[in-house]
Amino acid sequence: MDSLNIIDWKVIDTNKIVAIEFFTCDRSIIFKEIAQYYNGNNIYFWNQGCTYLQQLSIDGRLHSLNEYIINCQEEALELIYSLNGFLILGGVQEVCSGKSLASKLENLHFDFELNNKILLTGHLIKIADSLNSIVPKVKLKLPNALIIRSFLERENYSSINYTDYVGLSLGEVESLAKKNACIDDILSYKTAKLAAKGLRITPEPDVKSIGGLDLLMRDLNKIKKLFLPSAMDRGLRPPKGCLLWGLPGTGKSLTAKMLSKILKVPLISCDWNELVSSTLQESLQNLDLVFQLVDSIGACIIFFDEFEKAFFGWNSEESGGVMAKMAGYLLSWMQDHTSPSIMIATINRIDMLPPELIRRFEYIWFFDLNLHNGTMWEILKIHIDYHFPGFHPLFSDEDWYRIFSHYRSCSPSELSLAVRRTHDEIFYLNLHTELTVEILIEYLIKERAKFKPAVSDRIISDALAKIRRNADYARPVQGEDRSRFASPPVQLFQKQMSQLPKDYTPAI
Repeated sequence: MDSLNIIDWKVIDTNKIVAIEFFTCDRSIIFKEIAQYYNGNNIYFWNQGCTYLQQLSIDGRLHSLNEYIINCQEEALELIYSLNGFLILGGVQEVCSGKSLASKLENLHFDFELNNKILLTGHLIKIADSLNSIVPKVKLKLPNALIIRSFLERENYSSINYTDYVGLSLGEVESLAKKNACIDDILSYKTAKLAAKGLRITPEPDVKSIGGLDLLMRDLNKIKKLFLPSAMDRGLRPPKGCLLWGLPGTGKSLTAKMLSKILKVPLISCDWNELVSSTLQESLQNLDLVFQLVDSIGACIIFFDEFEKAFFGWNSEESGGVMAKMAGYLLSWMQDHTSPSIMIATINRIDMLPPELIRRFEYIWFFDLNLHNGTMWEILKIHIDYHFPGFHPLFSDEDWYRIFSHYRSCSPSELSLAVRRTHDEIFYLNLHTELTVEILIEYLIKERAKFKPAVSDRIISDALAKIRRNADYARPVQGEDRSRFASPPVQLFQKQMSQLPKDYTPAI
């Protein structure tokens, strides 16, 4: 039976004592791999749940050796001197300096007459820094699609839809394959697993495009082209990180969804705070699992919303330096990972991020609230087409100018919400059955009178002004207004243009 090559045998072959971390559900598969790789050797196993020493057979099954009664890990290690073979010590959580287990392992390491091998196994093994040189650690990663297909074929399970299992460990794959799980069952299981780690697969956006943000769309299409094999042949690659900077409601989250749609790759939303556990080791383990998942999927987007909140107080020692170490781990992954995945983060305040983290983002876009007429037209057109199909071509230019004037300073999300609420009102009044352009425009303007744009708030306007002062190095998302609605420069004492409504307010 062929090995899956999921274990780094080189480390195990060249060391007497090795710690192996893997998911608990993978135990039988790992044991089978070990038994087959070291076929011809006696392999023994013990953990706290065993009364007797167990022997591992070639098929990965365990058999009790009733002549060996063991009460603790140290007793199991003592047997290594009388056994001809390897010992797998299961359920190991910690190897601390000065403790009896650590001392016993140290003595075994320096006993040059002992040729037997000791494998410490567990889901999460903490090893003291002073022992790292004599107890190296091997960590099993989530399998990629090719390994999953090989495993299913080796175990005689159907491998037709093997890509559906990507993101799961081999133990989980085997469990679902035994049940003949359908695609919906696999998706439900993966969704529940992701949710437990603060992750979720985000659905596609309900709009066809990002209205009006022409420079942003150009960048997104450029990134799409960087995924082509011809780009790889020229030494080009997609960006590893993109930062979306601006106030809430400016279209940052929609941009992440739209890039996912353009690239035809999954968008995995991650809540950073859900990754932070009570200990540093568990927190780093959670973060590592996210990166394993991303790397095993391959082409995908990992998305963090309002990312700066995760780093509040990141450089303080109040939390034991957990945030700083997690930030360091994130930096290392962003720099070193080779999978075609992109990390996208939205932020409102860039000054809250560690400076060294900011430098890792190859694209930083600034989303302003100063929308010109062309951008407003594109955004409103998308949402009017969605709620009132066939109506926007009936608007005259003067109608559009009236709407622009009333909705000046509104954010993209406020424009979207206003159109939806207008639809709610028209439906409530039963006006939808005989709707006309005049009625629609009237109620769009009435809806605008019911709220104040967020930017009219002094705190928000001050925050926006502060962002604009520091946004020079960020990429703009909209270019000059080249639409037919472009506002001409307003000159002092200029006469009112006849084709514009009297109450028209030009863009600044």
